[in-house]
Amino acid sequence: MPVSNSAILGEVHLRLLKIDALELPEHAWTARNVCDPFWRLYRNEDDGAFLSLPGRAPFPLHAGRVYLVPAGVFFSCSQSAPFRHFYLHFDVVGLPRLTLASLFDGPVELSTDPEFEARVSAISDIWEMNAQRWRAKAIAYEALARHIETVPSTLRARALGRA
Repeated sequence: MPVSNSAILGEVHLRLLKIDALELPEHAWTARNVCDPFWRLYRNEDDGAFLSLPGRAPFPLHAGRVYLVPAGVFFSCSQSAPFRHFYLHFDVVGLPRLTLASLFDGPVELSTDPEFEARVSAISDIWEMNAQRWRAKAIAYEALARHIETVPSTLRARALGRA
């Protein structure tokens, strides 16, 4: 019996690993050839940070915007100016890696939504409280959903086993 998209997505869970906000002076964000088994959500208060991906143009992380970096993506970190950096590290549990790879083939800039961006900004200011950790997890779920909604329906159906 085929499993529906809603049943598959209903079994997806997120495990929050780390939340932090850092003031990074110039030349401090220099990790090279990063490839981790967890996801990242980024939001910076300032321009100047970017990701370098093999075979691609630099991927700028614009101030005030929200980004997802899927697990298993190789990248290096660079910056051209000091910036305030907020990040979440989390695991996506319940979807096969191949499914996720077909929906997320690299970093994603989420569509502009001032209300969503304001919620992300709010948790970056007071992230240490337990209630904020729950809000952070909700933000990560919403970020994944926002991107999946932008994936063409045929690709989404194929990735979720309904093609």
